[in-house]
Amino acid sequence: MDSAHKKTVSSLDGSPSAPTLAWRITREPYADLSGVGAKKNGGRWNSPGVDAVYLSTDPALSVVEVLVHLDLPPELIPDDYVLMKIDLSALASLPLNTWLEDGPKERLEQADSRAAGNQWIAEARTPIFRVPSTIVPESFNLILNPMHSMSVTMSTVTYRPFFFDGRFFS
Repeated sequence: MDSAHKKTVSSLDGSPSAPTLAWRITREPYADLSGVGAKKNGGRWNSPGVDAVYLSTDPALSVVEVLVHLDLPPELIPDDYVLMKIDLSALASLPLNTWLEDGPKERLEQADSRAAGNQWIAEARTPIFRVPSTIVPESFNLILNPMHSMSVTMSTVTYRPFFFDGRFFS
């Protein structure tokens, strides 16, 4: 088992370990943890009008999650995308159940996943909701409730320009 795999899987059965880093690809004007974009448009786990920030446990999953929603030809993709690296270590030092809740493992219809996410956000049970990726169910996305009091302990460590490899579009 390689070291990258050991960081995300805690046992041979594939159960996830507690993440200490999260990743996000977004356009530079939105390179924060405010949840404004998801509040405006909604997402799989939140309705429009509900604050949320979508993160992934791996930078490659962040790429896949953005690519699946891009409906532009490559020449029209804006050149201001960035890859954000978010530090969760302050949370990871706390008991897991105080900061991370695992969401449903099965794939839900969008209305059901939004209802589950909206309820989790409204109840402010934890700052992070871990859910399987719809695209790669063995990998995990992290939904951040930016309004949760513990969310202020997270910070962006770095972000750098990100350009989608042209081979994705050929």
